[in-house]
Amino acid sequence: MSFLKMESFFKNNVENLINKYVHPELEPKKLFQTLEKEIIANSKKIADEVISPNDFTIFLEEKNYGRLSSKRIIDALFEVAERKIIKDDLFMDGELKIRIQKDMSIKEGEIKIQSLFLEEHTNNNPIDSHTLVLERKKFDAPLNLPTSHSIANLTVIDGVDKGLSLELTEKNIYIGRREKSDLFLNDDKISRLHAYISYERHRHIFVDADSLNGSYIDDERIQRTYLLNGDKIRIGETVLLYEVI
Repeated sequence: MSFLKMESFFKNNVENLINKYVHPELEPKKLFQTLEKEIIANSKKIADEVISPNDFTIFLEEKNYGRLSSKRIIDALFEVAERKIIKDDLFMDGELKIRIQKDMSIKEGEIKIQSLFLEEHTNNNPIDSHTLVLERKKFDAPLNLPTSHSIANLTVIDGVDKGLSLELTEKNIYIGRREKSDLFLNDDKISRLHAYISYERHRHIFVDADSLNGSYIDDERIQRTYLLNGDKIRIGETVLLYEVI
């Protein structure tokens, strides 16, 4: 091998090693962590509530943009944000929006993120052809986007149906002895339609449907309350555990 060929060989291999170890490819986990930090850093306290931004733009350089700007990644980012809101007892007003955009000024391996508080129905800044946007809006949303995300589990931890579990998304679920209930229970002490769980301000709300024997959290009878991660709900002789995934 000639000297020039050897020089070229070593140069190319050294550059490959530098790119691999000095500028490694971003992993999705890094995006998730960056989003979680942004939610906490820019949430603001209003009265007795802490409110999170609802509009997020993640900027990546060209290489990682090409790898990570997929529907699968952005849908996972939606779930990360929604779970973080509940775990940290925050609230979010308006529609959650997350986008990944290419920024040629960013160095390889770096991430920039911008968050805003946008009211419902507020138009965003124009998006160019290098931006991928996935938004949960209407059932006729483009790209056949999913209308729900896996957020939490509701599990029977005590009672005749112990072990029964239901995944919670943004959709309403109904609990009771009616067979068509989303969470059908065989407990004779609960009503046919005992309660339901709705999703407001990016939080799950437990609502007692004027049941005969009531619903309780920490031995306190409840009518309507935002659920916290780890809450144990007693209805009849059944205990339900609410856990964010």
